[in-house]
Amino acid sequence: MPGLVLITLPCWSARALSQTQTIADFYPVVDSLCQFPPLGQELEIVCQKKIDRWYVSFIGVKGEGKIRIATVTLKPLTDPKEISLTVQFKEITPTIGAVSTWGYVFDRNGDGKVDYLALIGGAAAFKPDDFPENFPVQPPYSRPQLELFVGSCRLVFDHWSDDNFDGNIDAAVHIDMDSLGRDWVDKWILARSNHYDDHLDEAWSFHRSAGEEHVPYAISVKGIPYRAITKRKEYLTGKSLGEPNGILNLINKGAKSCKLTAGSFFRPEAKE
Repeated sequence: MPGLVLITLPCWSARALSQTQTIADFYPVVDSLCQFPPLGQELEIVCQKKIDRWYVSFIGVKGEGKIRIATVTLKPLTDPKEISLTVQFKEITPTIGAVSTWGYVFDRNGDGKVDYLALIGGAAAFKPDDFPENFPVQPPYSRPQLELFVGSCRLVFDHWSDDNFDGNIDAAVHIDMDSLGRDWVDKWILARSNHYDDHLDEAWSFHRSAGEEHVPYAISVKGIPYRAITKRKEYLTGKSLGEPNGILNLINKGAKSCKLTAGSFFRPEAKE
């Protein structure tokens, strides 16, 4: 894990935030931020601490006085500009830029601890509503196909949530790639533990919004099947929560070492 970047959301209704606690309700807030990152704002490193072998850094918009971003890196982060908030390209292949692991972080209940992560999972094209089902499995593409592909590419985020605020991840929203092996995100899978442990016992898929009519997922003994961005068939299981739990733990250790409180983090203001 070379580096991790985490950012809070822009201005949002305080009432909406207090009522939007579970991953199913809060995901649309974060998804909107993922699509519209805080570009054009100068960032500064407010605090940086070494936790175990990692460097945890907290970053905010210059002059604002609030933490918006956290990073976890093997070496000290010296310049926030190393973070690429939008998709990059190598020829026609979408990439995530120089910092290979980053995401958005949130403190939903205002206790000064992070309880929601949107971690980058790569870069890919996202299927539009009018996606042509005869789109090729792999290049070469025609000029119109290439324009559609490049124009549909963006950063991919998988979401991890501590819905009962006990310091452990118990829910996720994860991408599911195209069933034919094309480099397109087909849908999302929401999976969670109704007992707030590492056993995921409920799952469903959706295409646009977590609140739309969704399709229940059968959970097998192997877990919840999905197609990874690597095109491999994998499974969401309790073991899948291990890495984001480790990241969550590092971030919250860093916040404690930096003496951060709920007031240290950027919070949405009431917006009528």
